[in-house]
Amino acid sequence: MTGGNIQSLIASFGGIVSSLIPVVASIALLAFFWGLAKYIFQAGSEQEKGKGKQIMIAGIISLFLIAALGGIIDVLGDILGVNTGENITPPSIEYNGGAGTR
Repeated sequence: MTGGNIQSLIASFGGIVSSLIPVVASIALLAFFWGLAKYIFQAGSEQEKGKGKQIMIAGIISLFLIAALGGIIDVLGDILGVNTGENITPPSIEYNGGAGTR
């Protein structure tokens, strides 16, 4: 592989990760609030409160890891000189609408 191909691969991977980070962060935030609701509404049961607390902790840890992953991707892109936020234009096929095919 040449240097250009490696940079293109890293840019593609960075672009994919950058587009997935908000989705996964939203799911982690939703899990945190689900745990919070479970903790509040199950105040009478210590076992259910414990489950809610575990879900909240998992949500917070997930949010931290997602933010750290985004930072690591950005740092690696800067170190390697790759712009991970650039748009990738896929190749296109020219189509003449079927003219002259008869």
